[in-house]
Amino acid sequence: MHFVSGGAYNGKANWVKQHYRLLEDDEKEYRWISAYQAMPLPEDLSIYREQMIILEGLEEWVLSLSKTRTIDEVRGEFEGILQEWLSWAKEANHELIIIGVDMSKGVVPADATLRKWRDVTGFIYQDMVKKCRVFHYIWYGIAQRLK
Repeated sequence: MHFVSGGAYNGKANWVKQHYRLLEDDEKEYRWISAYQAMPLPEDLSIYREQMIILEGLEEWVLSLSKTRTIDEVRGEFEGILQEWLSWAKEANHELIIIGVDMSKGVVPADATLRKWRDVTGFIYQDMVKKCRVFHYIWYGIAQRLK
């Protein structure tokens, strides 16, 4: 699993496309699933036939879950989902790339709901970084490998 994070509009998706040569290779089998396109959180990746899956907008899926659950409940649910994703990735050597906006910089929101979203997203990102094989942080289109 490859986790890619960075600030909003810092070029994460474009970097992934370039890094994995998705722009050049029209025949590469991959599926791009984006929360920004209102696609639902895919819990079971085995329904897809593609060798590579890119999940974009992780923080948006976290937001939808955090509206009705506690921080611990959301974190626990994502722990189970992450285990399913990792199992899928290990099976037949699939490639899983997850993209999420880093919301930890800047002013802490005054609104309790937004603060909870920011906090649980940070916890989930910590869990993902511990379990991922590779982690890149994107600064204005430039990648820094941290793991």
